[in-house]
Amino acid sequence: MQCRSGLEGNDLRGYWCIKDTRPHYKDVEFRVITGKHELYMNKKEKEDGHLDHNITKHHKHQNYVDWNSRTENDMVILIIEPGINFTKAVVPICMDWDRSYQIEEKVGMIASWDIDECHCQDLAKYRYLNITDCAEAFLNKEEYQTYVTSEKVCGRYHNGTRFLYGSDIGAGYFFFKNGSIQHYLQGIVSRGRPTDQDFLIFTNVELNLRWISDIVLSIYNTGSWY
Repeated sequence: MQCRSGLEGNDLRGYWCIKDTRPHYKDVEFRVITGKHELYMNKKEKEDGHLDHNITKHHKHQNYVDWNSRTENDMVILIIEPGINFTKAVVPICMDWDRSYQIEEKVGMIASWDIDECHCQDLAKYRYLNITDCAEAFLNKEEYQTYVTSEKVCGRYHNGTRFLYGSDIGAGYFFFKNGSIQHYLQGIVSRGRPTDQDFLIFTNVELNLRWISDIVLSIYNTGSWY
């Protein structure tokens, strides 16, 4: 089974595999692999920058599902070892902790698993829709109520590589902000997927900054990742 995650410092978040409760995943040991593109290559074959990590602890959002059993804040922060080695293929994402910057260009990006013929990582581009625009965009109101909660935002396909359902869940939805060349994380691809393949649902990172920062502060204040 393969899943996606976003990298902020040495923390990984949005990793839904860890929450999978299907019987055949019971007591399975999960690992994190960084710096790998060729997913179907023999797992013993290493790519440049490829590193395996053990999961030593995970922090699941207390509202991972809502009262109606819908995925709401489907976010998990993983603590891993050994630490991350940053390379051209493994880079951290920025967080707008103070909500200082507005989204200027409404088209955000998702880094796909795939690489093109130039060995550059493919990007899928989705136009940002807030909760109101998202409601208007869904013609099927029952489907909207199934997948979209107050903690979500939507994206509508713009161009680039098409999202691959399943393998890219947990991927970061990021934007350039404030004229910067840095990428800022705005959302995480949610497990809920509408029938209309032009749409994606994202857990809104901006609404969960307090939860993330509380965990990060606890780590720094105690000096312990565990």
